Amino acid sequence: MPRRREQPLEHRLLLTATFCLLAGGAVMVYSASSARTLLEGQGDGTMYLVKYVGYGAVGLIAMYTISRLRRIVPTPIESASRGTSEARPPNRSALDRRVPAASFARR
Repeated sequence: MPRRREQPLEHRLLLTATFCLLAGGAVMVYSASSARTLLEGQGDGTMYLVKYVGYGAVGLIAMYTISRLRRIVPTPIESASRGTSEARPPNRSALDRRVPAASFARR
């Protein structure tokens, strides 16, 4: 069975920070919504927590999918740093175009 390549430290830190933020957010959502829904008699107090966890799961799946797509389709910055011909030259805006100073002096 082939061994999976270990992820870089930055990826593990980002994933850990994401899970910590999701867990902290879930605690805050539950503590803020459970008392309110129990006092108002609207249910067991977990409706907002279930919604939050569902949206968090959709976000994690989207994050995983996008990270896999980046390996298949490189961004223009990545392809430019590799020296491939897929990178497009940057657009020059009107501010980037230099106008000779002599053209203003003639008026």
